[in-house]
Amino acid sequence: MFSNLFPLHAYVNKLKRRFSSLFYYLLQIPGIFFIIFSFSTAQEFVGNGDFEKIDEKKMPKGWSIEKEGGAEGTVAANNEQAHSGKYSVRIESTSETGYIHPSGRVSNSSLQPGNYIYSLWTKSDCNLKARMQIYDTRIWNEKLLRDKAQFQGGCQTKEFDVTAGEWRKIEMTLKVTEACTVSLQIGIRNSKGVMWLDDVTITCTPAVKMSEPAAVNSSSQLNIYDSISPLPADVGTVLLEKKGFKKVTGMPASDLIIENGKFIAVLRKAGAGIELYYRLGSSIGKGAFLLPAAGIDTAANTTDIKIIKNEAEILEISIRYSSKSGKDLPVEISITAGRPTMEVKCGAAIDRIISRTAADHLVMPDPFSEDTVISANNFRSGDLNLPGIISLLFLRNNGEAIFMINWSGDKPCTRVQNSEKDGKRFFSSAETIIQENRKIFFSLLAEKNIWWAGAAESFDRIEDRKMDWTPPFSAAWRMTMQRMDGSWSNISESWWSWFKKDGSFSVIGSWKAISVYTQATRKAWMSGMSGFIYPFYIENDSAFLRLSKFEMSSIYKDAFYGGLVLLYPLDAEKDTPEPQSMPFKIMENSMPEKEFSLYYNTEAGIKNRNAKDKWPATCGVTEQIEKIFDSQEEKNKKEFIIERLNNMDMFVMVMRSRIEEYLAWQKEMQVLINKSRGHNSLQAAATEIEGIMSNIPGYYAEKAEIIKNPEYAKALSKKIIDLIDGAGDERAEQVKDLGRQIRTIGGGQDSMLGRFRTWAKLMRLRAGLLFLDAQDPELRNFLEEVHSRTVNILRIKYGMEGK
Repeated sequence: MFSNLFPLHAYVNKLKRRFSSLFYYLLQIPGIFFIIFSFSTAQEFVGNGDFEKIDEKKMPKGWSIEKEGGAEGTVAANNEQAHSGKYSVRIESTSETGYIHPSGRVSNSSLQPGNYIYSLWTKSDCNLKARMQIYDTRIWNEKLLRDKAQFQGGCQTKEFDVTAGEWRKIEMTLKVTEACTVSLQIGIRNSKGVMWLDDVTITCTPAVKMSEPAAVNSSSQLNIYDSISPLPADVGTVLLEKKGFKKVTGMPASDLIIENGKFIAVLRKAGAGIELYYRLGSSIGKGAFLLPAAGIDTAANTTDIKIIKNEAEILEISIRYSSKSGKDLPVEISITAGRPTMEVKCGAAIDRIISRTAADHLVMPDPFSEDTVISANNFRSGDLNLPGIISLLFLRNNGEAIFMINWSGDKPCTRVQNSEKDGKRFFSSAETIIQENRKIFFSLLAEKNIWWAGAAESFDRIEDRKMDWTPPFSAAWRMTMQRMDGSWSNISESWWSWFKKDGSFSVIGSWKAISVYTQATRKAWMSGMSGFIYPFYIENDSAFLRLSKFEMSSIYKDAFYGGLVLLYPLDAEKDTPEPQSMPFKIMENSMPEKEFSLYYNTEAGIKNRNAKDKWPATCGVTEQIEKIFDSQEEKNKKEFIIERLNNMDMFVMVMRSRIEEYLAWQKEMQVLINKSRGHNSLQAAATEIEGIMSNIPGYYAEKAEIIKNPEYAKALSKKIIDLIDGAGDERAEQVKDLGRQIRTIGGGQDSMLGRFRTWAKLMRLRAGLLFLDAQDPELRNFLEEVHSRTVNILRIKYGMEGK
């Protein structure tokens, strides 16, 4: 009997190799074996993935051809080469730039939650570079936040090399946590040559038998200790050794120590406040000391500590302090296992928390503009007033720790103290004024090289130079450089990390407003900046920097960098080992979803794409149509040409409406400026802000004749359509002339939007810097209003608005 099963097992194995998902169960009943199959073929996931069904245009049914970034060539079904069956897809690229590929969608309505392998077979006639992509198409068809989309922000990409010769299998693993519809693209990128493609599949990995739960890592468990005797002032060695400590679940007899795998909190019975420490290897580092206060009346003594919740993953403690004047100051704290954040909720009498720390640099992440970075050594001693922000990073301890404060609700008033000791300045404390029952969050991120500081003078504008920094983990790193030119003087310009792998550069999925159009040289393009070499990238365990030049941009050409260069992590990317420990994720976890969306899931290219920003640009459409006329295919492709031109007309109209939004916003801001005229204390700041803002209407007046209007552009499109059914060899040249006119309008609008956004950002940044040193209350109110109102225009950004 058992011998008869072997052919059956062989058949099962054959089916397992062939079909995309296979679940089989052996149920043993005395004397009988049952084998039950439930599967779906790979072709059920990918429509016509074997390319055996061909349409009248010699394309595989369900697949279309796309050319991006100036790519040229052909895509068609081919019966000369095939990995299986009779047909494959032949992709020929005749240009060394761009991305030419077939595009297809899964035939099912959606991929369901699960683990998948996206695979294909390919070969080529020469060595070339290729790319495979999968999109969560919901980011195209509906207003879906990119960080809610599948595949790390809506698109997962793999670059690979194709060598001449035999067929080669390429795979990409996928994880789907929510049902989604997807689109696939595979093709040649930035290379000339021919590539054949066949047997594109998405296969569901077999279900894995559940095993016993793995033991929880003790380093991420919540541990509560009683020190038994009062802790010394310097607790470093004591916290490491824990001599005399007793693990408890209830109230301690002496001081309370809490570990959660990320930080250590100490609550002393004799005294007041919360001490935060971190552990790196065999050393303990200081993070911050938190002191509740009512005005200048700070907490002086601890009167009561109660553990109100003690579960495996979360601990909640109620603390009551007595102030110097005898006021009752109640606080509740919440700590979660494995998270670097402590939530603090203050009672009615508390209106501020003083955070004492010692930091070299201060970062105010700004989702609407450039991050504001301040170095303690470059600023005077004394108080700094911070503009309306919702998070603050203190970079301390020579690159191994970041102390972070963030909050929800109305932006609180925050002051930072810059102190000096032994000739060295440092940010010693932050005073955050909060409302009753408002939550505030304190986080401690610790890792060697978690931040890095250097001097711009160590780098060059011509060549890349290696930074003396090794990335401690994979993340979306933020690099800021200090500008030293004109109105930008002392403003930090921020850039996200690019990654280089296998000779190709990639941008993190969330920030694709920059186009890479020459991989070999890292040349990028952005509206307002034109072409430039992207300054910062990471390759394996090394980072490289080049001080950017913007020689083709009239508005950025004078950019000059000096002073501080700073690196720090802000967000997670697909390989980040602990994504919930990144600042953006901390804010997302601690803020109400609607509020986080307002600030960080903005339509400014950070996590989301504006719903109107979906139409094809003038340059790509007109160049595509010119090629159709050159090849005399215009009559056969009439419907396609009309559709593309109609969509392009929508692009021109939408970009013009965005220009008008900037002009209307500028008029509203002018009203605010005019109201400041009668206040002597505001004159200097108002004049500086107005000088920047006046560029917006001035540039529009200068270029209005060049950009015409959407109706004029639409009339040019109509002339192209009229030429389709015409006669005469001159039609191709006429289309080229019309295309040039349309591109002049579109390019003029793009350039205008890039400039408008740059000036609006500069207004925000200058107002923020002036606010730091403002002593007059009226001046602070005015600058805060300017800083706040810039969000009204900056929280939306179309792809053609630049950085």
